[in-house]
Amino acid sequence: MHDLLGDPVLHLAAEDCQTLVDPASPREVSAAVRAAAREATGTLLVYYAGHGLIAAAAPATAAEAEEMAATARRMLGLGPAGPAHNIAGLAAALGLLIFSLDRGHGADGGTVLLGRGGVTLINGSRMVGRRRLAAAHELGHFLIADEYAMNWRIASADADGQEARLDRFARALLLPESDLRARWARWTHAPDEG
Repeated sequence: MHDLLGDPVLHLAAEDCQTLVDPASPREVSAAVRAAAREATGTLLVYYAGHGLIAAAAPATAAEAEEMAATARRMLGLGPAGPAHNIAGLAAALGLLIFSLDRGHGADGGTVLLGRGGVTLINGSRMVGRRRLAAAHELGHFLIADEYAMNWRIASADADGQEARLDRFARALLLPESDLRARWARWTHAPDEG
């Protein structure tokens, strides 16, 4: 990257350029970016290239979909409990850029893999919760390297198919079932606010 953007293009000195090759986790990337931001005295330019694949194949069962979500949560630096916020930011850390555009009554989302990374378009005309679910679902497509997917909501005939398993992945990524059950128990047993 320095050879491309260094002197004379952006006048970047070699000592001001850092390269992080094959980081072990998103946390390593995040730590390097935070350290560079602390040291920066001017503009900080971050260039990310890569593909965030974590699964060799699509999950074949609901349990595999939930395990894939647990693995993705670990990669993203999320704990085993608690909601996942800022799905677009989390996905970007893995190389997937998510955009939202009002598409009316069309599909909920679509993903295209690029040579490095991918791009997802989410139907912005949907309610916010559905957009978040669609974004997490599309992240699932990205992680299993689905070449292209244009997702309509699941028909009952596909209740056990890949789209259903990726919805299961998306829900487990956004809020793992055990945490949801614990929160639900607290909420339903809380005294009424009179």
